[in-house]
Amino acid sequence: MDSEEEDEGQGEEDDELPEALANGDKNSQLAVGFKGDRSYVVRGNNIGVFRHSGDQDVKYYATIGNIANPKGVKFNPKKVGTQTFDTKCCTF
Repeated sequence: MDSEEEDEGQGEEDDELPEALANGDKNSQLAVGFKGDRSYVVRGNNIGVFRHSGDQDVKYYATIGNIANPKGVKFNPKKVGTQTFDTKCCTF
């Protein structure tokens, strides 16, 4: 593949960005479980949940989307942490 083809291929990938990246949201918070096998990454008002194992492998597990308060008002978490022996993620 020559350099022109490589440049064209990279441009195509940019057009297919996931919605969260396309709208400018960036990872802002990280909570890593101490006893459990989960890590939580905040991006906008979504939380990505990742599994990790002893061999330092990290895999996407789920997304907790559209974070909102009990009245239904969406917000972007400013702080995130784990609780209950790393089985739950809490946001503030």
